[in-house]
Amino acid sequence: MKRAQIFSLDAFIALTLTILLIGTISATSESLRNAISSVVSWYERANIPDNMLDVLLKTPGEPSNWNEDLVLLKSIGLREEDSPFISYEKALMFFNLVENQNPLVLDFLENLSLGKPFCFEFYLGVWNFTADFTWNPNASGVLSEFEVYSGECTIRGNRELTFTDPTIIQCAPFDVKGSASISSDAPLCILGSVDTHGSLTITVGHYPPPAGGPYPYLAINGDWVITGAVTVNVGGNAYIGGALIVRGEGARTINIAKDLVIFGDNTTNPYLIDISGSATINIGISGYLPGNLYLKVGNTWYASNKTGEWYEWSGEGWRKVSEPPVIRTTGSSSLNINGYPLSETWSPPTPPPCFTANLPIEVSSVNLDYTYPQALNRSEAWGRVAYFKNNFTVNLVEIPENASWVEYASRVVSVDMRKYNTTIEVTSNYTRLISGVLKYTPPAYARFEIRVPNETGYALFIIMDGEDTKLLGVVKTRVSPYVRAYLWTNATGNVSLQKTYVGNETSVRIRWVDVFSEFSSETGKPIEIWIYETNFSDPIYIVDEYNIGLLLDRKYELGLVKLWVWDER
Repeated sequence: MKRAQIFSLDAFIALTLTILLIGTISATSESLRNAISSVVSWYERANIPDNMLDVLLKTPGEPSNWNEDLVLLKSIGLREEDSPFISYEKALMFFNLVENQNPLVLDFLENLSLGKPFCFEFYLGVWNFTADFTWNPNASGVLSEFEVYSGECTIRGNRELTFTDPTIIQCAPFDVKGSASISSDAPLCILGSVDTHGSLTITVGHYPPPAGGPYPYLAINGDWVITGAVTVNVGGNAYIGGALIVRGEGARTINIAKDLVIFGDNTTNPYLIDISGSATINIGISGYLPGNLYLKVGNTWYASNKTGEWYEWSGEGWRKVSEPPVIRTTGSSSLNINGYPLSETWSPPTPPPCFTANLPIEVSSVNLDYTYPQALNRSEAWGRVAYFKNNFTVNLVEIPENASWVEYASRVVSVDMRKYNTTIEVTSNYTRLISGVLKYTPPAYARFEIRVPNETGYALFIIMDGEDTKLLGVVKTRVSPYVRAYLWTNATGNVSLQKTYVGNETSVRIRWVDVFSEFSSETGKPIEIWIYETNFSDPIYIVDEYNIGLLLDRKYELGLVKLWVWDER
């Protein structure tokens, strides 16, 4: 080193390299810090959806029964307290609180999302029901002088039915599979077909009737199909809206004190009298009370006032003809007619007044299908809450395309759909009212009451009883002060009326075992009740007098949860 020289060339080079190295390290450190910061930021935002779903779906909330009392609410969780499944009741409460802009819930969600915009959607499978029905508020289903049969439309086992007043049986069909004895002191009218597979005894009035009457009638507004044993004694006329059909062998005796009138309107059978088995039919009582047989074929009337003799009404008089082609008798049958002379001023008979007593609500068909949550569109979400532009909404929110980042998470969950209350308020259509797995058959004495407003209206319920579908109609008409109910079954696509009920002026009571039939499965039976449609202006109430909830276990369905979180700029 020369005198007065501060740095040598080697020292200068070393210093330069040191400065360059320090600068490089500093720049690298800054880049590394930025990279680490970016990774941390990504990890933080990537975990927001999962963290939110963990809190909402894996915890019951604090307290665990927060949905029953919000006063002590600290955190919201949709999980059941004692199981890993989602509680339908908590989810329902959660979305109701969001829709009502509850500040406790909204603050919780904003903190849970770290203030980031999000859209949380909950999907449940969708039942699609379609019921074709008619409503006539001016039809009471019963004339003022008639009582209404309140009982089963399918008779199994041994049954005795006794009526003292004029009675309408609103069953279509009235199906006798067991052994039934029906006795009526007054007119008896059945509004549908009668199928007799078992043993049936019908007595209407006295046979023979006392001189001068009374002469109560039997009316069947449909086919009378007899394949079992039948004994019928009618102290007056008998009316059949369809056809008289007798099949097979057995003891069949039909005694009609006066006329038998077959209108032939409500049948698809090609023969109006179709007897291929054994039967004895006596019309009129020889030497005491005459009776004729009248048949309507299209618009033409035929009459017989003596066994084997037939006449056709021309509009101006009677002319003798051969036996009408709508009669077929084979086997050991006997049709005995003990009649009276045919009048030249004759007028065709009219149907009995009870035939015009249509039901106020009649169901012709019902269809249902189920769509799984994975197949639903976003617009079909069962529940939704979105936080967007510092506001909460339950409306569909499109995820912004210009967001700098969007994180998405989804979960498939099992939802406990058990739903029950001892008193249920019905205010809207297409709503699930009761859901669960029935562990045991309800006892015969267990009943529930349906209370309706004091106004004209109807309510139609759809019932899922295991694999079977039923419908329950409850009505209050303009012409009857009493609430009435009708229960239909939907078997193989055919809707048939199974039972009718008559209540008081404000309510009607129904047996649980009628809507949820007897079963023997050890695993229970899934059941549900939905309100399909009501036009009452005020709420309806279902009041369980037995507490069937004690017999209801949890019922699980698949659910789907989707969550988007993004950056708002």
